[in-house]
Amino acid sequence: MSKKEELSQLQARKVALLTTMQKSDAHAAKCAKLGNDFQTEYPDDYAEYVAANEEYQTVEQQINNLEFEISLEEEEPAPAEATSNAEEV
Repeated sequence: MSKKEELSQLQARKVALLTTMQKSDAHAAKCAKLGNDFQTEYPDDYAEYVAANEEYQTVEQQINNLEFEISLEEEEPAPAEATSNAEEV
């Protein structure tokens, strides 16, 4: 799998994780409004949110690393260009 394909898959996973985290927003907002503890009131939602958030952070770092690697590869001259440049000098 190419780095760009891997990046695309990671970005899709990131969106899925955001969706999972957003599912609990209504319950979290309700708890905040009523002064209740989200973790106590909705333990399953809270556990899903925490797990998704942890994975999201990992995926975000992987995306950043891949984007950096891809940018470095795009900056490097192709081997044929490097050879032809050396001959011209």
